[in-house]
Amino acid sequence: MGKENEKELMELFKKNKTMIKVIIGFLLASIFCLCLGIIINSRELPKAIDVNEVTEENQYAKCEIIALTDSFAEYTEDGRVVSEYYMAVNDSCLYILELSKSEYLELAEKVYDENNNETVVVYGMSEYLNSELIEIAMETYNDMYEETILDWGNFDTYFAGYVIDTGRNPNDSAITFYVLAGFLGMFVVIFGIAQLVMYIRTKNHIKKYAKIYDLGELSVQLSDPMKIEYEKTKTIFTRDYLISYSDSLIVFKHTDIVWIYPMDYRVNGVLTARRICVVTKDNKKHIISDTPANGKENQEQFKLTMQEIYKRRPHILVGYTKENIVAMNKENFANTVAQIEVKDI
Repeated sequence: MGKENEKELMELFKKNKTMIKVIIGFLLASIFCLCLGIIINSRELPKAIDVNEVTEENQYAKCEIIALTDSFAEYTEDGRVVSEYYMAVNDSCLYILELSKSEYLELAEKVYDENNNETVVVYGMSEYLNSELIEIAMETYNDMYEETILDWGNFDTYFAGYVIDTGRNPNDSAITFYVLAGFLGMFVVIFGIAQLVMYIRTKNHIKKYAKIYDLGELSVQLSDPMKIEYEKTKTIFTRDYLISYSDSLIVFKHTDIVWIYPMDYRVNGVLTARRICVVTKDNKKHIISDTPANGKENQEQFKLTMQEIYKRRPHILVGYTKENIVAMNKENFANTVAQIEVKDI
């Protein structure tokens, strides 16, 4: 019979579906992002235009390479090289490539291989040429020929007007969805662990309650149609017990309560949730009735939950006031509890 009563209490814990809904929501969102990333990544790449035909940023371009210089510029972040830039030549113009070091070495080997009769071609996305890169390119080019050939007036006649980043392609947005899927998946794990912790904690609570309470009597009272339940605050009032299932399952007798006060939770100054802190005769705090702050019904049931506790325990302390804090400090706690017990008689 005891096992059946413990099982009944576990069913109360399972009534709170909020965390399960959150986990399922994040899981579905993660799966959606992952599938979207796979779909984007599997798309056939569009036909690339020649580098000479590029007219704007983020166009997919192809570049034939006849000659390739060493790196003439690099972009660093925190002392780490992020990008390297190279000058390349085709049969009609010069242009600038953004390559990784390994890609450069591979291309250079092909370009200058006398036995290679195939045209070396690379693909990438166009990016705007900023003034700093143009300045470095002109200086490098002029130094190679040891005379001033390029200046701001004729740069466009020698070079294509865009950098080609070979590390990007039109399907790169798939990476964003992969990252987002991983990020959402991380929340699935975090909330899943939190749910598991609450489950284990509830199991331990029930074992403790089996030793200090008559679970058979509690079961009878839970079956009583006169019990009061506020679903929004996830709180049940039986004749003798208060049961909260808003987090892990918490059970205590009404006669154990000596102090209650509301707790408001805010994010960036905005009220998001309300809870009730219940202090019992053993000087332990119990956080119950986790209730969303939005919604008229939520607020109404939160108010009714506070009122119901006070209705059953009219002599307890209510509110987080200076007087109540002093009355419940370490020195005064036992005396305050004794006074409440005297009034209860």
